[in-house]
Amino acid sequence: MSVEIFQSCPLIASCVFIVSAIWFIKLCFPNRNAQLLDKFPAPYRLPLIDHAWMANTHYDDIVKMAFSFWKTYGERYRLKFGPHNFILLAKPDDAEKLLTSSINIEKGQTYSFLLPWLGEGLLTSKGCVYIF
Repeated sequence: MSVEIFQSCPLIASCVFIVSAIWFIKLCFPNRNAQLLDKFPAPYRLPLIDHAWMANTHYDDIVKMAFSFWKTYGERYRLKFGPHNFILLAKPDDAEKLLTSSINIEKGQTYSFLLPWLGEGLLTSKGCVYIF
């Protein structure tokens, strides 16, 4: 029965083949960023939706969840929402190193929604905006 479906619908067969090939390539040949991010501990990820199950959490419980992750996974841990990875830092020293670095100054895609409201200011700029 299932073979007949693929023979009668070459479009479905092509889509299944392409999705399987992409999944196989991503599984067998992870990129450098994925390998580096895998070094950070992370809570359990559900297949396909990763940590998106947390989006259905009430905002009062998000802080409790963050503290429980901090106690369980340490001062640095990772969350993944779709294609976006987030590293959560609990130590001020780690955050200071990141925020004062001139190498890590490029903002991520999550800041792009602020540009229409804030423009190129201190929060969204990619370099020196105010020089004294």
